[in-house]
Amino acid sequence: MKTITLLSILLLSFSGCEDTTRSTATDPLTIPSAPPKPSIAEPGAVTLQFLRWYQTHESEISALPLVNPPADSTAFYSVNQRATERYLALFNSSKLVSPEYLAYWKTYFEEAERHFQTHPQHEGPPEGFEYDLVLQSQEVDLEQLTQAQVILQTIEGNRAHVLVRLPDQQKLRFTLQNQQNHWLIDRIGAE
Repeated sequence: MKTITLLSILLLSFSGCEDTTRSTATDPLTIPSAPPKPSIAEPGAVTLQFLRWYQTHESEISALPLVNPPADSTAFYSVNQRATERYLALFNSSKLVSPEYLAYWKTYFEEAERHFQTHPQHEGPPEGFEYDLVLQSQEVDLEQLTQAQVILQTIEGNRAHVLVRLPDQQKLRFTLQNQQNHWLIDRIGAE
């Protein structure tokens, strides 16, 4: 009789046990078999990161002589090709702008040189270079870039548009594209 009772107790205790090596999808403590995909930064965050990058590098960028000054009163402005190449290389080093952004500015500099050749200029600010090319303004307060706010962000597929407001109420519109899970800036314009 003792043997039967002992055997019954053992059977009952084993039947209440579960296989703890298996887990179900509904179990909140389940560890997924593959790590989750890394999240990509939102386009708005990328624009703010770019503005902080620009604030840090603006003195180096603005020191580049994008336009060659006239040597004398008989000479005219011309685009400094070497300086524009360095300018584009600096922006490329940010890892925040797309090849389209760089191509746009390369074309801009080429067209500016053609304009200087067809419309020679030797006085006053060189046309097309009389303002900050990034912030689209003549009056630049770099301190306000850290206080910029994203006020609108729309994403359509691999394209995004972000509207940023600076403390002086100036607005910048950024167009971005997603390339291999990274948002990159294609264009910046004043609103």
